[in-house]
Amino acid sequence: LGERRARTLPSWDHPYGQSRAIYGYGLASGILLTVFGSLLPIWQGVTAIYFSQHHLHNLPVALGVIMFSGAVEGWTLIGAYNVVKELAQDSNMSLRHYIKHGSDSNAVHVLLEDAMALFGVLIAGTTMSLQYFSGVCAADAMGGVVIGTLMAYSAKIIIQRNNAAIMGKAIDPQLLNSLVEILLNHQTVRSVHDCKAVMIGANSVSFKAEVFFDGAEIAKLALKRRQVDRRTLFKSLGSVKDAEEMELLYMQFGEDITNELGEQVDDIERKIKRKYPKVRHIDLEIL
Repeated sequence: LGERRARTLPSWDHPYGQSRAIYGYGLASGILLTVFGSLLPIWQGVTAIYFSQHHLHNLPVALGVIMFSGAVEGWTLIGAYNVVKELAQDSNMSLRHYIKHGSDSNAVHVLLEDAMALFGVLIAGTTMSLQYFSGVCAADAMGGVVIGTLMAYSAKIIIQRNNAAIMGKAIDPQLLNSLVEILLNHQTVRSVHDCKAVMIGANSVSFKAEVFFDGAEIAKLALKRRQVDRRTLFKSLGSVKDAEEMELLYMQFGEDITNELGEQVDDIERKIKRKYPKVRHIDLEIL
């Protein structure tokens, strides 16, 4: 549901689209996981430790179910691991760093839930075997408490990641530095100030910067674009007869400067989007 909502096209009410909707659904998923995947098993386990006297009579059948569940969870875990590993490589991050700070929370959630589920299967098989051979009924219940605790830890990470994303989480510092480097390497840019970039979706970034352009370089490019050399410019100035013609000449040159400045801003945006396609929105303020 979150992914479908996040793919909604921009509208009047949501001019940047609804990419962050996936984080809202992810937050709800974390809360549900806390209640039904963590608190409920812990409560059932604690209750069973004190009051349950249930004995396991058919261990092979129970272990068969556990092994089947473990195989399914292991298969899905491998798939989730490969996806997150590829995303981490594309973002130039280590796997551990991407799990903590990566942009695609949905993929990380699937990986965490599958990992905790597989650990839960292993714990369940161990505690059921311990109960069967020892006759201690509390062994299986204690396994439920441990599994609930693991799910609580997983839910905590999910909730924290989505909460940070909803509030506007900054992108990885390495990516921000790369974006600033593209600006500084442009021939018309003198300096860059107050750069900010936040995630607005799993694969969407909004980037903002204040840019101080080199006016002399802009003027040279404007003249070059109009194919006006120094001699032609000198003749144009020499042919001015009165203040009105001088004003018209300056107005034309001012329009050329403005158009050239717009061309250079468009060129910078194209370079950024070509190298980093997930940077969807770029706001360059001219100083």
